[in-house]
Amino acid sequence: MEKIINKFLLEYRNKNKKRFDLQSLEKYIMANYKDNQTYLKHGGYKAFYSNGAFKRK
Repeated sequence: MEKIINKFLLEYRNKNKKRFDLQSLEKYIMANYKDNQTYLKHGGYKAFYSNGAFKRK
């Protein structure tokens, strides 16, 4: 899931955007997993919000 998040962030940086909402990111992740079952198999909601990628560096 971290690779998909990094890809999303890279796309936003390339578009010169500095903000995004978590719903957009979650939809992007779900779209990359093709369906909800695959998303849930990789941890789903819990893995999405427990991922360290959201913490400010």
